[in-house]
Amino acid sequence: MIDLDHLESLAKGAEWTGRWYYAGCNTVECKYPPSTHNYAGQVDEIAHPVPLNVAEFIAAANPSAIIDLCAEVRRLRERSEGPGTPSARLSYLLRELEALLPGVVNPLSSEPPETKLIDAVRRLRTYQENARKQFYELEGVSIDATQGHGFDDTCLDTIKRVQRVLVAPDDAKPDCSCEACRPLTMTDMRMVLCETCGNKRCPHATNHRNACTGSNEVGQKGSSWEHVKPLGEGRP
Repeated sequence: MIDLDHLESLAKGAEWTGRWYYAGCNTVECKYPPSTHNYAGQVDEIAHPVPLNVAEFIAAANPSAIIDLCAEVRRLRERSEGPGTPSARLSYLLRELEALLPGVVNPLSSEPPETKLIDAVRRLRTYQENARKQFYELEGVSIDATQGHGFDDTCLDTIKRVQRVLVAPDDAKPDCSCEACRPLTMTDMRMVLCETCGNKRCPHATNHRNACTGSNEVGQKGSSWEHVKPLGEGRP
């Protein structure tokens, strides 16, 4: 994306040279305006020699033209990035993403919002893949430790806690035994029960944020057993 502020600053720094024009012989000249006082009305070279057919372009891209161009681009950006536009919605998503996961959006990038969002999603995918690799590496270490291959109980407990952090949600409760906070793994297989009613099919057993129903029926919303049909159901 063009850095309009920088481009405009450069143009304003050269604006004092006045009007640029093609003077022939691959030469671009300027005529100093009255504001230059001692130089007013004098002619000077801007560029010489320049490649064939480039002098006219340089003369057209004079400081005043660049300043006007920057102003027009800003007006177009405001029209396309105003409230409710796709660009504005993308910018909102980026701000929300940065608030949830600081560092996932590159703050130094000058790319448009859609490119920033794509880059952020790629970063998240990389984080997810790395977390999955780390989890399986720790899974192997846990198995070795369980089998007594050189790890003590304290080390094993630490490894298991790290595993739970890698697969559990960000708002997991440290001492909660629900399936969301303490997912089932190869080294942590158990019967997941509701800490209130003791039923395995209670939605509270799946996630502590779900209310306890006191029921062990299948099909309860929010339960891991929500879509499980009892054995024999639907048979003739």
